Amino acid sequence: MTSYIPVIAIILAGVIHLGVAPEHYAHAPAHGAFFVLAGVAEILWALAFWRRPTPRRYHLGLALAGGLIVLWAVTRVLPAPFGHGPEPVNASGLVCKASELIGVLSLVMLAAQGQLIEAIRQPPLRPVGEALALALVVGLVSYGVGYAATPLLPTLGPQEEPVHEEHMQGESAHEHEAPLAGPTVVIGELRIEGAWAWPATAGGGAAVYLTIVNSGHMADALVSAHTELAQTVEFHEMHMEGDVMHMQPVSQFEVPAHGQVALQPGDGHLMLIGLKRDLKPGDRFPLGLHFASGGEVTVTVEVRQP
Repeated sequence: MTSYIPVIAIILAGVIHLGVAPEHYAHAPAHGAFFVLAGVAEILWALAFWRRPTPRRYHLGLALAGGLIVLWAVTRVLPAPFGHGPEPVNASGLVCKASELIGVLSLVMLAAQGQLIEAIRQPPLRPVGEALALALVVGLVSYGVGYAATPLLPTLGPQEEPVHEEHMQGESAHEHEAPLAGPTVVIGELRIEGAWAWPATAGGGAAVYLTIVNSGHMADALVSAHTELAQTVEFHEMHMEGDVMHMQPVSQFEVPAHGQVALQPGDGHLMLIGLKRDLKPGDRFPLGLHFASGGEVTVTVEVRQP
């Protein structure tokens, strides 16, 4: 009965991978394809191991599940291949990795106890070291291959989100209104003013607009942002393709010396991804900003009625 534990655990992880593949594909085709391949591979491995637990399948299971755990951990710290930054930690990911970890640990225990096949019975510490080595090698090599392939296959990266002309006309009507906005904040030679956002619902996204004025002699750049209200914050710029406005992720917003960058509807914005609660008109929330010069500051964003 114990040998069923890795089978059940890794099948569960495979099902989770398949279940979240569509939403990842919508963000980046490469991510969606990877989740499908990972899910199918885990389910096929589990069925094969359940049918006949051979030494080769034992090692393959360690490499597959362990490598996916390492890859998940790396992409929560470093930019994910075919992405624009580290991936957020969410409930489905934690459950999936917990299932894979249970699968790996149960395989190691079975090998150490000789409950699989005598041919792979080993001293207790050897399966642990073997599992760690396989996981690290597979996970890090997979990350390296994906990272190297990213510039070669740009069409598999993050997808632009179309914003149709009629929607932009609606936004343009508000550009000349005086929006409710948070107070001005000064950090060194930088002044951040007029931070505001559209109302939005939990689970979705919200655009944040603000102006950064640089009175110094050196250029700077806004390189990251964070808030407890969202899983992650991305930087987007708008550009026209025919009659359709598209939203393109960017890595940073440059702030020229003795100049400014104005993030406003129809131009650039900070996109809050995965809101944890609704944003209603009149709400205020903190938003942390980090600049290339090393400066960090928290601004207050006010939600305005469209």
